[in-house]
Amino acid sequence: MVHQAMVVEHFRETHDAYALQQASLLLSEVDTDRLDLESEFNDALTRLRADAAKAAKRAEQDRRAQELGLS
Repeated sequence: MVHQAMVVEHFRETHDAYALQQASLLLSEVDTDRLDLESEFNDALTRLRADAAKAAKRAEQDRRAQELGLS
């Protein structure tokens, strides 16, 4: 099981540390008894995967356009 503190520690010296620290502070204020955390996590994961797929598709389109001399 991964805990919030473990994630914060893992990213401590990275460029994501500040954003993660801010998110951690916000999460510590959330009343988790009122949330369906698994559903929230799965929804966020679905959105992240969709965004990653869009970014990969866009990168491939850009690469292809460059190959064809269109950019």
